[in-house]
Amino acid sequence: MAEIYVVKTFDQIYTAQKQYLIGKTSSLNNFNDGGRLNTILEAVALVSSEMQEDFFQALKKAIPTSVYNGWDFSKKAGTVSAGKITFSRSSSALEVFSIPTGTGILLDGIKYFTIESGSIEIGNQNSLEILSTSEIVGELTNISVNSINTISGFGSFLNQPAGIESAINTTAFSGGTEEESESERVSRFRDYVTSLAKAPVSGIISGVLSVNGIKSVTVAENSPSDGWVSIYADDGTGNLSSAKQTEIENLIKGVEGDFENYPGYKAAGIYVQVLPPNILYVSIESTVVVIDSSALTNTEAENIAITAIQNYTNSLKLGESWIKSEVITAIQNADPGIYDAVISVPATDQVAATSSQLIKTNTITITVSRT
Repeated sequence: MAEIYVVKTFDQIYTAQKQYLIGKTSSLNNFNDGGRLNTILEAVALVSSEMQEDFFQALKKAIPTSVYNGWDFSKKAGTVSAGKITFSRSSSALEVFSIPTGTGILLDGIKYFTIESGSIEIGNQNSLEILSTSEIVGELTNISVNSINTISGFGSFLNQPAGIESAINTTAFSGGTEEESESERVSRFRDYVTSLAKAPVSGIISGVLSVNGIKSVTVAENSPSDGWVSIYADDGTGNLSSAKQTEIENLIKGVEGDFENYPGYKAAGIYVQVLPPNILYVSIESTVVVIDSSALTNTEAENIAITAIQNYTNSLKLGESWIKSEVITAIQNADPGIYDAVISVPATDQVAATSSQLIKTNTITITVSRT
C-alpha cells in the first residue's frame, strides 16, 4: 500500500532546487560551498525538510486522534490498588469500637481508605481484615504487606476512629495501574470495531471493558434462565460497587429517554443482570528457601513471599486459574536472596475457576528455611 505522505530529505529538496535552476537559466550556476546561491538553497532545503518532518509527525498523531474522537473512544483511566487493613488496640476492647467506611491512612503522600465498615469486638484487640483501596490510581499505590504500620511510624491516620490505636496492611495492595497505554487502546479499539453488532457476547464484553475501573468481565448466556444474560464484572477489589454496577447496566441495557448517550448493547427481548464476581478463596502453605549468605531476615523473606503470592493472585482475571508453578516463579523472582519455594497447599498443580469466579488469597502460611 502506498504511503499517504512521503517526507523529502534535505538532500532531495536541495537537489530538486538545483536541477530546477540548471534547467531554467544558465546564469545561476555557482553551486560551490560557501557561495551565496548555494547557501540560500541549503537554507531553504533545511527549513523545508524540518517542516515536512514536523508535519508528518503531527499527521501520524492526528489520524488516530481523529478516529478515536470520532468514536468517542478515549483512553481508560488507571485503576486504584486494593488490599486489606487490620486495625488494632493495645488492650482488649471493653466495648465495640466501630471502624466506619472511609477510615483513612496516609502513607508516603498517598491516601488509602476502607471501602467497607468493620469493628473491634468486645474482648478482642484486632479487627478482621477490612477491604480498602487507594484514593488515586497508578502503580505507585501498590505496596507490599506491612508497608502500613502506624505503630512503627509507617503511615498515619487521616481520621482515627475512637478506640483504634494502630493499623497495618496485612495483605499487599495491588492492582494499581497507570492510564491505558496507546498499544492497549489500539487492541481494545480493534476488539470494539469487530464487535460493532454489539449484541454478541464479544460486543457486550467490549462494552463493559470500556468502563473505567473494570479490569475483567465474563458473560454467561441463558443464565439464570433462557432469555437472560449474566454479566460478571471485576473492579479489582473482588467486589463491585453499586455505582459501578449501575453504570454498566445503563451502558448495556440502554437508558430510555437518553438513547443518544446510552443506546444499549443488548439485543431486544433479552434480560440482563450485572453481578460481582463469585470469590474463590485459596489458602496457601509454602516453604521459602533463602540463600544462607543473603542479608534477608526470615521476617523479610516471609513478607516478600506473601506479597509475591498476593500480587500474583490479585492480578488474575475472572475465570483464570491459579497455577502453582507460576506462583513459585513469582516468589523466586521477588528477591535475589530467595533460592526456591515449595508449595504444599494446595496440593494440586492448579486451582481452576469457573467463568463467574475470581480467585483471591485466603490464609497464607510461610515457613522460611536457609540453604
